[in-house]
Amino acid sequence: QKFWREAVALGLGRSKASPIYRPFYGKDSVMAGVEEFLVHFREESGPPAQQLGKQSAADADVTKGPRKRQHDRIVVAQSSKRRALVQAAAKKRGAPEEQGYNEELGDLRRTCMEEETALKKKQQDELDEKIVLEKKRMEDAIADCKRRQSEVLTTLQKEHQIRMCVLRKKQLSALFAPYLWIHGEQPNHFHGFYTIEVDKPVEALPIYKKHKSNCWLFATRGEWWIGSADYKDARKRGGWVRGVMPRLLAPPKEVTAWQVFKDGQLQSSDLRIEEMIEARVEIVVTSLAGEELLRKAFSPAVQASHVKELLKQKRPGCTVRLLLRSRTLKNDQELGSLSLEPGGALQAVFQAYTCKGCKRELAQQQAACTDKCEECHAVYCPTCSETRLRQCDWCYHSYCR
Repeated sequence: QKFWREAVALGLGRSKASPIYRPFYGKDSVMAGVEEFLVHFREESGPPAQQLGKQSAADADVTKGPRKRQHDRIVVAQSSKRRALVQAAAKKRGAPEEQGYNEELGDLRRTCMEEETALKKKQQDELDEKIVLEKKRMEDAIADCKRRQSEVLTTLQKEHQIRMCVLRKKQLSALFAPYLWIHGEQPNHFHGFYTIEVDKPVEALPIYKKHKSNCWLFATRGEWWIGSADYKDARKRGGWVRGVMPRLLAPPKEVTAWQVFKDGQLQSSDLRIEEMIEARVEIVVTSLAGEELLRKAFSPAVQASHVKELLKQKRPGCTVRLLLRSRTLKNDQELGSLSLEPGGALQAVFQAYTCKGCKRELAQQQAACTDKCEECHAVYCPTCSETRLRQCDWCYHSYCR
């Protein structure tokens, strides 16, 4: 009630607003309500001074007739004018501050929108980058999985192929000879020891491979051929030797008419094939005088150096050379790769140790204690070894000066 009393008194211009309610009297809604109250209250209930108890007796005479209405209009007009002036002054005082506040608020709004846009763009870029990386990782994982699956599948297929070939080899070994010895009067590079092989598990006939060589014996179109691996893989008619099967699926031993390509033409050959049950090579070694020095069956993988060691036991103090048709055999040459018929003879040539320095032949007792060069294996007598050989301080081996 005190608030509205002061509001009405302020509207009539009779008092000043209290400091407590002063902020509220400057509002348009409050002053408009006060003016409307004054007008309607006077028309219905008499002068406001009688109701509020604060109007003076001098003002009571103004509450009758036309004078009363004129007085009310003047009061309302003065109140409205005063309120308009107060509001204009307030607006004038607060305009720069409000304008600055609005500008600051606008700048803040724009900054927030820009930061929000930049943040959304950054998040979208990071999301796109993560999506690309994840797709690439998934593609790499799928490719790696497919590669490993392919490798495992290929390995399994090869293992299955090998097992099937081994099984087929056992089956064919029971039907055909597991080993062949091919020879003839005229030596050729395709003569030697052959072993049964299977490269396809569906083969009806076996194939044979020469020991440590690229010579193959295979069947195609009712014929047996001896040729290289290219002809064998393609099962193509071609090679060095040809033989016609006397019957279907006949083994190579039953072929009697062998033909050899010579000077671009097929010529008859004295090729002979011996079937063998075990992988054994019988070797006979004779001296130049025809004396038989060694007769023994060896494995095809035995090297010529092993045969030389056996011969040195019979002739100690001498070096040994093995000859096959006037051709010296190397130490690492295997017996299964020789173009030799079963029981064929090798010639052994014995040479006494000779000092490389003084060229004197060493006796058997001297040869046992001679010095040799570790590089050229030259033999020196005790006298020459003192001047021709020197000993390494680290490995204690002797070398030629």
